[in-house]
Amino acid sequence: MRVIVAALASGVVLFFFIVLALRGDQAPGQPLIAYLAAGVGVTAFAASVVVPQVMTAPARQSIAAGDAPNGAAVSKEVGDVGRLGALYQTRVIVAGALLEGAAFFNTIAYLFEGQMLTVVVTIALILSIVGQFPTVGRVENWVVSQMEIIEQSRSRLQ
Repeated sequence: MRVIVAALASGVVLFFFIVLALRGDQAPGQPLIAYLAAGVGVTAFAASVVVPQVMTAPARQSIAAGDAPNGAAVSKEVGDVGRLGALYQTRVIVAGALLEGAAFFNTIAYLFEGQMLTVVVTIALILSIVGQFPTVGRVENWVVSQMEIIEQSRSRLQ
């Protein structure tokens, strides 16, 4: 997961620096695309928070029922923790991809129009991608909290 998050962030960062070099000292243009790109950035940020949450509930129910989430090919030997690990990875990838697409759009908007708004939004989106970086503690805390919810769900079914 760390490699995936690093790749998502580094691709945007590299392209961002290339665009900054290409754009140089050109005068800014009309901010038509910039406003659209900034709006997409804000929407993508919100989606990167909401979409993984929406994905989690049905996947957690599948795990509680003893199935792999979303029909994923997860072996029975890994148990619930392994299934939750696969779900966490999917959440990180989805959130990072949403942020990455918006960051690229804002970078392209900067290339065309040179508006600082898109630079600020791009930097914020890059930091949001980096914020997805999975640490051991973050993954453990998330898995433990999800296991508690699964256990509560299973006890209600019995």
